[in-house]
Amino acid sequence: MTAVVRLSASLLVAARATTAPRSNYRILFLQRSHKSSAFAKAHVFPGGVWDPTLDSCGGWKSLLAHTAEPPLPADQVPEQWQQFQTTDPSSSESCVDLVTSMKLTALRETFEESGIFAWPEQPYTAQQLHNFRHRIHGDGAVLQEMIRGTLSATQPKATLGHLHPIVRYVTPTDQIKRFDSFFYLTCLDSWPEDVQEDGTETTRVHWLAPEEALEAFNKRNVYLWPPQVIRCVFRHILAHSKKFFSLVLSVVFDARALTTPRI
Repeated sequence: MTAVVRLSASLLVAARATTAPRSNYRILFLQRSHKSSAFAKAHVFPGGVWDPTLDSCGGWKSLLAHTAEPPLPADQVPEQWQQFQTTDPSSSESCVDLVTSMKLTALRETFEESGIFAWPEQPYTAQQLHNFRHRIHGDGAVLQEMIRGTLSATQPKATLGHLHPIVRYVTPTDQIKRFDSFFYLTCLDSWPEDVQEDGTETTRVHWLAPEEALEAFNKRNVYLWPPQVIRCVFRHILAHSKKFFSLVLSVVFDARALTTPRI
């Protein structure tokens, strides 16, 4: 019996670091609980499964500025998304597009799992973020409230351009649980405060430079799920310039990476 392929999204959070061995940034890894039904004990990027109610509909269109996200070719549109649109024909009018929806999934899951609200300018205090995080576990719609709080008269609608597409990865067919995962990258110029595992799905927080992650993986001190290895290798290769944001310029401005599943 073929496993159902579930839509999901993950966010690579890279923060400037002056103490990394060779790179000038570190990437956030969360260690999954040993009780997890998927990727137990693995070091992963924050992320999770797509929720059509929380991440696609319910007011997002009025909150977000329209962006010309390149649509996926018809033969690359995930089956779960096709079923969603078939079940709810009005979704094309009332809900955001697929790519925007995946970005919202990545944002929401990252905040739930780590406490990082990945926004270009942080508008909230540590205490406010703590309160939001406590609430979001029982009400995923809190993310809309948070984004609405970033708006102003000069910026009446939000954009998600700071979340850069990297790769799309589909779990191999021989796995019991399968995901069609969209990966994004965001870069922080300083270390975020009060980053903490959620204590349920994730049990530890690690900030690792690519070379540190790979060395720990080679020594079998950490278990990296395949996309983590792939992305760290690319960043390790491109880290020689020592200019932090050259990482973004060199790697992530290629929306074509999302058109072909990487298996």
